[in-house]
Amino acid sequence: MSAWFAEYKVVVYAITVLFLVLAFGIYTCRVEQRGEDKVNAKNAELVAAQVIHNTEVETRAQTLAATQIATLKAQLAAPVAIDAPSLIVREPSVCSGPVGKDAGSGSATNAAAPQPAVVPRSSEASEGVDLGPEIDKRFADDDALISALQQRIEDERGVCR
Repeated sequence: MSAWFAEYKVVVYAITVLFLVLAFGIYTCRVEQRGEDKVNAKNAELVAAQVIHNTEVETRAQTLAATQIATLKAQLAAPVAIDAPSLIVREPSVCSGPVGKDAGSGSATNAAAPQPAVVPRSSEASEGVDLGPEIDKRFADDDALISALQQRIEDERGVCR
């Protein structure tokens, strides 16, 4: 037998090496497949955990949003805690006039009794503060100031000419 082995020694070694390489290749492929299966299983587990977490977060967010919306609706539906004053602005029946050369001294005269321009929120109109006279006085003062400034400009133009 040793003669037969001596003749085919190279062939036997080649077949042995080929078998070992083939066995190592198969082993490597199986190890890679097992590792890939483990990674896929872990990924599926993590995806399931993330879905559960997302569901919990969404449920918690919806619960908080619902309570906040209910609180806001309750606050909006509740009556105002303080009594807000109502303001009554009355229209002057005659305007103080345009600003310009015809403005004169800027005094405002009201020929008729003032009428309410805005209906107050409360049912009792006498509770509100009437800002109309104060506003009319400010407008009249501003008209007088503008007239005085226009007169001063006219006087200074005469000096400069």
